Amino acid sequence: MAVPAVLASAYFESRARERLRLAEIRAVDEAKAGARDLDALVAQTRMMVTTLSAIPEVRRGEGAACADTLRRLLPTAGWLASLSVVRTDGYVLCSTNPMAPGLNIGTQLHLRQALASRRFVFSDLAISRVSGATGLYAVEPVLREGGSVEVLLVVALDSDWLLHSLLARFEDERRIGIVDGQGVLVARYPPVPAAIGRNYEDSPGVVAARANRTGHVLVSGLEGRPIIFGFAPVEASGAWAFIRREAAAILGPIEAESRSSYLILALSGVLVLLVGLAGGECLLIRPIAALRRTIDRPAEGDLAARPRLGQLSAPELAALAAQVARMAERLAAKESELIRARDAATAASLAKSWFLAAASHELRTPLNSVLGWAQALLIDPRLPLALRDQVEDIGRAGWRLNEIASRLLEATRLEAEAPQLGEVDPAGLGEACLDQVRPAAAELGFGLVLEAAPALPPRLRTDERRLRQILRSLLENAVKFSRGGEVRLRLSWQAATGLLRAEVLDHGPGVPAGLRNRLFQDFAHQDPAGQAGRGLGLGLSVSARLAAQLGGEVGHADRPDGQPGSLFWLQVPAAPAG
Repeated sequence: MAVPAVLASAYFESRARERLRLAEIRAVDEAKAGARDLDALVAQTRMMVTTLSAIPEVRRGEGAACADTLRRLLPTAGWLASLSVVRTDGYVLCSTNPMAPGLNIGTQLHLRQALASRRFVFSDLAISRVSGATGLYAVEPVLREGGSVEVLLVVALDSDWLLHSLLARFEDERRIGIVDGQGVLVARYPPVPAAIGRNYEDSPGVVAARANRTGHVLVSGLEGRPIIFGFAPVEASGAWAFIRREAAAILGPIEAESRSSYLILALSGVLVLLVGLAGGECLLIRPIAALRRTIDRPAEGDLAARPRLGQLSAPELAALAAQVARMAERLAAKESELIRARDAATAASLAKSWFLAAASHELRTPLNSVLGWAQALLIDPRLPLALRDQVEDIGRAGWRLNEIASRLLEATRLEAEAPQLGEVDPAGLGEACLDQVRPAAAELGFGLVLEAAPALPPRLRTDERRLRQILRSLLENAVKFSRGGEVRLRLSWQAATGLLRAEVLDHGPGVPAGLRNRLFQDFAHQDPAGQAGRGLGLGLSVSARLAAQLGGEVGHADRPDGQPGSLFWLQVPAAPAG
């Protein structure tokens, strides 16, 4: 009896450790997913207020017209609690809250930060001057042509709505919390009103989050049972999303199974004593060995494994075998769910590509009207000279938007089509891509250099359209962010691996640490000062997908010579032609 009991104890202890490890990984993954959802909502909020700033009555805060526009917009986004336009001296000009106009809220920290920085600000937990309730606020300064702040667009977010939007992604109930950058609890589920607004900066979870940003921590609860906290940062606001999982609920089934197993072992021992050593071999030792082998097979990836104990096995071991079979069936079901989730993600990516292609195509008709009227006005002798510069700006902006739409349409077409391999002159293609960005580089006052390795073959087999799209996107980024010096394109080919490698080096400010882990995701972007920019943030993500279609990859690193700037690289398989 002693040997099976020790083996069973070691087995269940290893299972408990593995369950805890998987629970920790899942808690971190869920926290990351929740943080990404919150980041996406903050990005949507900023896109919305940027759009609002272009509406004349909102920009001027014109009383009833402004308030009516804000009220029409409010129901379109469930996470919005209120929208307001505030003067630089803190007085509310118009708002969706009828009690707010005329109230001075200039003492609010997030307003002062937005005025000082003239950039978008997402607040920590703050108290409303109108209702006295706590909440989160986003502030977008609307700048005049000279760069001074004209008005402030203030958005109050519904923290309960944000929390329930995270709950929707989980199959079973979770304990979820959102903590701001000061360690103050912003929202919690299940709700505990007394806890909202309390500072938890000294708690183990917040201390671990500030030290590691993303991860998990295992702490002891009031009853001494372990509790798992998974956490991840909400990059746009400095807050954290926390997922709490009770270890007792995770280990409960194993503990119950271990008690049943020990009972089975005890009964089996009695039977072994009754029937002797000969019967024990058939009734206990062999069935346990078969169970152990069966349990090891799912761990190695064989989810079709089922225990076969034979007709002489003890009933208790047969029950345990049935539990093992049910466990394997559940694992197989989970694998099927993961496959379906992968297929759903693929379908979503195709839908996104379709949407971008359709949106790019639909932009053409209004753009043709804008460009046509701009050209017609410029050749009209009745156009006042004072308006000519503005009309030329409209034309230039229209052509730029037309170029962006064309690029988006081309990129989505490439993503949807299968790669078409053909012969490509890598050095000639590199020079052609440099020529496309040369006017922008000349305007900024720095040069472009092509550096082709001596071993670079004159002709390679690859997809020229995809390769051109990726190289042009990398070069345009380098030109946009460089501050002097030069932009250098290096091309080389590795005979041992058959890989074509392209490196683009610039003298820009580099990539901030907080952006590097999502640099090649959709809508991740920055301006030359290192802050969030006005671009779509699709160039690098599309380049990464196009490279993957060719069996390669793109990446980023610091310059190897230690100078300020970045190095973006591309590697794709390319065999010599002929």
